[in-house]
Amino acid sequence: MESSAYYICEKCGWNSDITIKPQFRCPKCGSALYIDYEINLLNSLRFNEKTAGIWRYSSLLPDFPQKPTLGEGGTFLSNAKRLRSVFGLRNLYIKDERRNPTGAFTDRGAAVVVAATLYYGFKGIWSHVGGNIAASLSAYTAASNLKFFVDFKEKPQLGKLYQVIFFGGEIIDRKTPKVDVYTVTPQDPFLVEGYKTIVFELFEDLRHIDLVIVPMGHGTLAFSLWKGLRELKCTGLLDYIPRIIGVQSSNCQPIVEAFKRGLEEPVECEDGFTIASELLVRRPLRGRDALRALRDTGGYALAVSDREIVNGLKMLAKYEGLLVETASAAAIAALKKLVEEKMVERDENIVVLATGAGLKHPQTLLRILEVRDLEETPLIGRTGLTILELLSRKEMHGYAVWKELVQRRNISKPTVYYHLKRLEELGLIKKMSYPDKKTFTITSKGAKILRKLKFYNY
Repeated sequence: MESSAYYICEKCGWNSDITIKPQFRCPKCGSALYIDYEINLLNSLRFNEKTAGIWRYSSLLPDFPQKPTLGEGGTFLSNAKRLRSVFGLRNLYIKDERRNPTGAFTDRGAAVVVAATLYYGFKGIWSHVGGNIAASLSAYTAASNLKFFVDFKEKPQLGKLYQVIFFGGEIIDRKTPKVDVYTVTPQDPFLVEGYKTIVFELFEDLRHIDLVIVPMGHGTLAFSLWKGLRELKCTGLLDYIPRIIGVQSSNCQPIVEAFKRGLEEPVECEDGFTIASELLVRRPLRGRDALRALRDTGGYALAVSDREIVNGLKMLAKYEGLLVETASAAAIAALKKLVEEKMVERDENIVVLATGAGLKHPQTLLRILEVRDLEETPLIGRTGLTILELLSRKEMHGYAVWKELVQRRNISKPTVYYHLKRLEELGLIKKMSYPDKKTFTITSKGAKILRKLKFYNY
């Protein structure tokens, strides 16, 4: 491969040719990297209609000899006629990324990551994230005769877990694979290269866009769109860059909080829960880059509640026939807020990204159908749910609860006692007083809620 691309660290300025060796983060400061191209390459951007998948944009992607594809990209841009009427808008479009091979936009990034893996001579891929990225990588490694390993640090969603299993992926628990693997995290620079092709397609379809609304977990997608738009502007194909609007859950909004407070780094989200599990990211690995993307484009960041997300999912299904993941529905919920608060103009060209298919997580859809149940079930995060499980087995002193939890992850005693107090206030546990000790036990209401949450894979 003749080099025309290089790694660059925006924070400290370090850079290196991508042909030398793979870089997972900046060797000088540890920050996330991205890939930049020589100016003469940017000026020669061309779209090759005869090339499959995202590789039709290969003139602005790393020029790896092998270009694996399952037909990703080229997704449908829905002219949302009914929904735009509901919102009183003249131009509203839904970029339907459900139509990618595994049902999510992450297939675009997987194609480039696998191309890099083959080029650098690795025998497999080890994913440190178990959501849509893992499902995509498992499919693309299978098609390229590579091994795939995933470490599910959180309880996996069944739809994505089944995809990994059927594609032959191996689930490991904090163990190192025995073969030489390329390690993938959400900040991988080759994921960004694949994701940015979304805006290349939007440019071909629309030419003029005023704003793009995108859900944010780690912030990688928002940053990728901004990078692609900047490259289009460098080629002279765009005169301006549209606003990027980033959306998170109100129960976990580290990037939104940082945006509103004028910070350069995302804040750390406390233990929480959201029905949009892809948005439950407490420490966004591309948060700094996402903040830059939002501010550079004159965009905005906002959070939406679980109830608003559910309403957005139902609206998109009812009016446009699109059943999406809850993370995608968050973008529709955000659009509704923006319209109500008069933050968008009626005649603007608005694009909402539908990032993944709803059927990837059938338990969530089942839960949403029971609207009353959703509204009455309190929001409980991972720590609260674990405490309920412990107390469902036996009465425990608060210190004993902490001792159990600290064996599983690093957590302070004050944090555990805070959760115990909150669960008690919700009526899910109660304090038992004895002459020589005080313990906690689960209540009948707590046991009922625990059964519901476990059933719905909460």
